[in-house]
Amino acid sequence: MTKSAKRKAHDAKKSEGAPPSTANKTPAPTGANKWAQPQEVTQLAVAFGGPEVMRDLLPPMSVIPKEFDDGDSPYLKVVSMWFYGGLKASTLVPREGIDKTKAIRHLQACLGSFEPKHEHKTAGVAYLMSQWFTIAGAP
Repeated sequence: MTKSAKRKAHDAKKSEGAPPSTANKTPAPTGANKWAQPQEVTQLAVAFGGPEVMRDLLPPMSVIPKEFDDGDSPYLKVVSMWFYGGLKASTLVPREGIDKTKAIRHLQACLGSFEPKHEHKTAGVAYLMSQWFTIAGAP
């Protein structure tokens, strides 16, 4: 058994009977509105992410519209800029009813996680960003 396989087996055994993810302080919304509002994310979840965190915070690829996966979305360009060089606070303007700090923390947890593929992270973060923000200066 390889070291990686041993680690996976250990992690699977360790998670049996473990309490549900503590990434969110409140239960995640379900249904059509699941991605309408950012969720509360702990600093621990932002720092370490992981599969249980991403299951609650990042939409599956089947939910993400194609425009956020093909490189044509202005939101995807902002995500790429953020990932590779940082994000200016003034770039994103929260939509009505969105807590900017809460939304940024949610997006940071998704973007900083090592678990999903890079393409899934960037598409998912771009999609969520489009739900919660407008881009300053964009038409």
